[in-house]
Amino acid sequence: TFLGSMPRACNELRIDVSPPDEQYQIQVEIYSLVDTKVECENVFQQFEASVLLGLYSPGRYTVWVNGGLIGDFVTY
Repeated sequence: TFLGSMPRACNELRIDVSPPDEQYQIQVEIYSLVDTKVECENVFQQFEASVLLGLYSPGRYTVWVNGGLIGDFVTY
């Protein structure tokens, strides 16, 4: 589960999960999009989002969010 905030009320949350690479690293990118043509209040918008990473072959995987290591898991 990811917790955070976005700077404006009309930002749209995006989460992209890439397949594991050769080092068993799973990269997750969390960001927001905003339509600059739409007038919007500069009010922090809190969010909570859960992401299912999927099923993986046996191994030890590390999970990286926006370039930072957040944890690991092992599958058998």
